[in-house]
Amino acid sequence: MFEAYIEKKAVEKAEKLFSSAAERGLESMGLLVGKVFSWEGRQYVVVDDFITARNRASSVSVKFSEDAFGELVEKTTKQHHKIFVGWAHSHPGYGCFLSKTDVQTQHKYFPAPFHVALVIDPLKPNGSGFVKMFYKTDESGYREASFAIIERENNG
Repeated sequence: MFEAYIEKKAVEKAEKLFSSAAERGLESMGLLVGKVFSWEGRQYVVVDDFITARNRASSVSVKFSEDAFGELVEKTTKQHHKIFVGWAHSHPGYGCFLSKTDVQTQHKYFPAPFHVALVIDPLKPNGSGFVKMFYKTDESGYREASFAIIERENNG
């Protein structure tokens, strides 16, 4: 069992956005929407979608614009019974890791044990996409989280 399963279409949406931002020398970010499940006492998330709103970004940092949260909530409420299960952001050309700021963001906004952080480097190709890694945080810092990319015929 993996700690996170992510729909291929959600990965592709994030990669497309992150690649476009990287072409302009910018980081980018968004939220992971899905559900939390439990099996044999262990929780895991299934990420169904990646959503975003206006970002304020540089080559080494990114955050949502002040007016972005209303847009994000509106996009999420259209996805019945789904919640934010984490966030995703890019590290163009820097590889996959969580910076000190990323760890603080995870602790502040995504503190539940099931929450995940996805980091993608849109300048480093890997197979049909880019290098990517999921992470979870705890009191001692962060660690890699196991994940699988899934493709379902019925996305309902």
